[in-house]
Amino acid sequence: MEITDNLYDVPQDLKPYIKAIWCVSAAGQPGEISPLQCCLPNGLTELIINLTPQHRHFGELHGNLMTFPHAYVVGVMSEPVYWSMEAGTQIMSITLKPEAFMTLFNRSISDIADTIAETEVFFGDLLGDLIAQIRQAPDHESRKDLIVQYFRKRQAVQEARQPYFFQALEQIRASSDLPTMEDICDQVLVGKRQLQRAFQDNLGISLKTYGRIIRFTKVYEFIYKNPQRKLTEIAHEFGYADQSHFIREFREFTGDNPTSFISGYDHQPRMPLALSN
Repeated sequence: MEITDNLYDVPQDLKPYIKAIWCVSAAGQPGEISPLQCCLPNGLTELIINLTPQHRHFGELHGNLMTFPHAYVVGVMSEPVYWSMEAGTQIMSITLKPEAFMTLFNRSISDIADTIAETEVFFGDLLGDLIAQIRQAPDHESRKDLIVQYFRKRQAVQEARQPYFFQALEQIRASSDLPTMEDICDQVLVGKRQLQRAFQDNLGISLKTYGRIIRFTKVYEFIYKNPQRKLTEIAHEFGYADQSHFIREFREFTGDNPTSFISGYDHQPRMPLALSN
């Protein structure tokens, strides 16, 4: 089976909300199933649309096998999601910063932390006919244009709330290690209780957990770009107490130790995927 992926440029005005727009396709014999693929925790959320609902897209979530809905939202994950697809399947996704839901939809994503929800259940009628239009579009470039147009319209009618929460997210993403709650509070000028409540109410996870996920994504990228570096050096550079702590956290977010995982999956730059090699 041949698996191909495409990543599309996000316009500058939408980059505060959209991290990536991407598509993965599986070509093979009828009934053929792809090897297990992996979506890693990255501190982001996804709107995923199966463009070919006649073909299954299925996997494992919290140890439970399931067929994924034809269109669904993925909350901020703290563990990997492994999945496969039938030959002929095409999946398109919009990777969103978590604050986009507050800014553009006035919605918290706390109730879908570490899980998924069907788009109709989560959004109600907010998406309108977008998903149907995306499926009916003649090609992926046209689908990308529909997504851009839709999010620009949402951007034009919404206002940001709780700016200190958005600032805290940016501070965590900009940090080279794991910032403390006190450091973030000093930067955004709010108390610890208020900031912690904002993370639980809006993301469904703690500030510390979100920080650990973001640090992991940076470590993961660093390992692939610097394969010659020793794990002890990487652990020290990213603020882990020791190599054992680093390996435990890597296993928590991938299900495997660094050496085994990297030998089994090909990293996809700028995409929330690791594809079986």
